Amino acid sequence: MARHAVALAVTIVAALVVDSGRTAMAFSLTSPAFAANSAIPKQHSCEGANRSPELRWSDAPAGTKAFALVVDDPDAPAGTWVHWVLYDLPDDATTLPEGVPADAAVRGGTHGTNSSRKLGYGGPCPPPGKLHHYVFKLYALGAPTTLKPGATKEDVLRAIEGHVLGQAELIGTYER
Repeated sequence: MARHAVALAVTIVAALVVDSGRTAMAFSLTSPAFAANSAIPKQHSCEGANRSPELRWSDAPAGTKAFALVVDDPDAPAGTWVHWVLYDLPDDATTLPEGVPADAAVRGGTHGTNSSRKLGYGGPCPPPGKLHHYVFKLYALGAPTTLKPGATKEDVLRAIEGHVLGQAELIGTYER
């Protein structure tokens, strides 16, 4: 039980320094599908239905005008693998349901291109025998990116530079 409480506490990023030198406010990102630093269920992987997990967030900083989400795997053999890019979610959004469709526009936001060169979520699919970490990063932004559908993680990170008011992070694991 104490381990679970510590893992949930890790979900919240205390503060970070943004490009302008200000300290950004922290907010929380959670999923009812898995606890922080624990296994992502098979249904959210390439071995299952490959459906995105439900995500919930709260306590976004004042002045938030949009959100951007990036999910990647820093343990991938060829370097960080991007599993999901979603940006320009509206400022009043607080959840994403399970199984977000891979449409270009979704729930008021816009899908970017993942490392598989596809729009939408691509679940964990690591090589057998090694535990991988999947980092869900949600950025609260002072302005939307206005990027067109299909932008890459790098495009999004460039577009949000100087506009990040806060960042929440949730890490899940998966092993085949």
